[in-house]
Amino acid sequence: MELINEIIKKKSAICAGIEPKLEKMPKEIVVSSLSLEDKIFVFLKEVLDGINTEVAAVNLSFAFFEKYGIEGVKAYKKVVEYCDKIGLFAICDVKKTGIGSEAKYYAEAYLKKKQYYDCDAITVIPYLDTDSCKEFYDVAVLNNKIIFQVIKTLNSGINEIQDLVFKGDKLYQIQAKKILEDSKYLKKYESIGIDIGTYNLDDIKYLRNLLNERIFLIRGYGSEHFKETIIKEAFNADGLGALINITNEIIYAYHSLGKGVKESAYIVAKNKKEEINKIRKAKIW
Repeated sequence: MELINEIIKKKSAICAGIEPKLEKMPKEIVVSSLSLEDKIFVFLKEVLDGINTEVAAVNLSFAFFEKYGIEGVKAYKKVVEYCDKIGLFAICDVKKTGIGSEAKYYAEAYLKKKQYYDCDAITVIPYLDTDSCKEFYDVAVLNNKIIFQVIKTLNSGINEIQDLVFKGDKLYQIQAKKILEDSKYLKKYESIGIDIGTYNLDDIKYLRNLLNERIFLIRGYGSEHFKETIIKEAFNADGLGALINITNEIIYAYHSLGKGVKESAYIVAKNKKEEINKIRKAKIW
C-alpha cells in the first residue's frame, strides 16, 4: 500500500495513534465473555470502521498490545489484517534496532510480506551504530514498505543525547545527514521516513530543508507547547511530506462525546483532518 496515495485519496494527513487500554474501553466489552484478544480487537475494529475515510494511516503502539501478552499480540495481528482488508495504512510503532543479522531478522519479521508481524511500516531507532538501520532499509525497499527513523523525541531527557553537539552538529542533525546519504537513490517519499517529536520550530525547519524528499511522522500535536507553525513547516509546497500523529483523542473520543465508539472516532478524526488541512501549506486540494 502506498502511503502518499492514501494521503492524496483521503485528503488527510492524519495518523491515528492506537494505544489499546482495557480500562478505557466500554464496560460492555470489558465485562463480556470474549477473550482478551477479541475484546481488544472488537473495540479497535469499531474505531477503525469509524476513522477509515478520515485518516491516512494508523500508528499501532506495539507496547500497548504486547503488555497483554500473547493475546495482545494476536489482537495486533488481527488489527493489521483488518487494516489491510479495509485499505488502511498500518504503522507498527515498535522502535526496533539491532546489529547485523539481528537487525535483518527484526526487519524481516515486521516488513517482509506474509510474516507474522507484517505491516506497512515500522519505527526504528538509529542510534545503535552508523549502520544499524541498513538491514531495515534493504528489507523495506525490497518489500515496498517504509521505516520511520526516530531521530527526535519529546521525552524530558532529550538534551542528554539527541542534542549533544559534535563537530558543530547536534547528534540528531548528524543522523539526519546520514539519512540524506542513505536515501539519495530513493524516489520521493519512498522507503525511509523520519519520526519527529519536537516543540522547536528550528528543528523542523532544519530537517525539512535537508530532507525535502522524505516523509515525516510528526508527534506532539495537541500539546499546549506545540505550535501550528511546526505543521506548516513540516509539509512541502506540494502539500505532502508529513503525517500528524494524534493518539488517544481519537480512539477514546466516545468518553467526551457521549456517542458510540465508531461515531465518536469518526467525528473527531474528521474534525482533526479539517483542522490540519486549514493550517498546512496544502496546494493540491
